[in-house]
Amino acid sequence: MDPHRELVVLKYVSILWKRNVTDILDLQDGRFFLHVLDLLDHGNKDGMNTDTDTSRLLFVKEFLKDFYGDNVRLDEHLNFKMILRGGNTSSIQKKLELAK
Repeated sequence: MDPHRELVVLKYVSILWKRNVTDILDLQDGRFFLHVLDLLDHGNKDGMNTDTDTSRLLFVKEFLKDFYGDNVRLDEHLNFKMILRGGNTSSIQKKLELAK
């Protein structure tokens, strides 16, 4: 990932989250994305389990699928499987997916 783009994403995330984020990989636990949904008043109102990294990211994925509808092939734009995979994926690839 281009270092300047990464810096912009990190600054944007830090401002929205009111936390100092120094690495895009810090977003792979899904907490920031849930925070954004809360800011937009689309948080977890149904009490769905979001205790784990996987459950948080799956919640975000389901929100996006509901928001954009069935016509959008979400997996063509965001590779959630890559983000959720442990050490099988390079950090560069994960950073690109998380920055989307």
